[in-house]
Amino acid sequence: MLRPKDSLREDIVVGVLTMSAEQVQEGVFNVNIHVPNLKLKNDSTQPDIERFKVITAAVVAALGNFYGFDYNFDVSTTGIPYRDGTDWFVNVRVIYTSLRTIN
Repeated sequence: MLRPKDSLREDIVVGVLTMSAEQVQEGVFNVNIHVPNLKLKNDSTQPDIERFKVITAAVVAALGNFYGFDYNFDVSTTGIPYRDGTDWFVNVRVIYTSLRTIN
């Protein structure tokens, strides 16, 4: 998925990097958290660190060490804000493991 162009909202974009095709599937996906910049008088390119902390904590709580019947998520890394042009995002990398069922 891609973030909508010129979005002024808080957005979360999930993208799968790798996924195996074995009976026990393992994969990695990224959760990218986008938050609008702070509105400052002289510089509107500063990240809203406090809002990033709140949203990142919620994502990590939801996906970190989560075990379902035949799958689990484990947060591998939680990032610091990265600059993307004049915008910022935080990356949370998640390891995904599941048992593949054949229908």
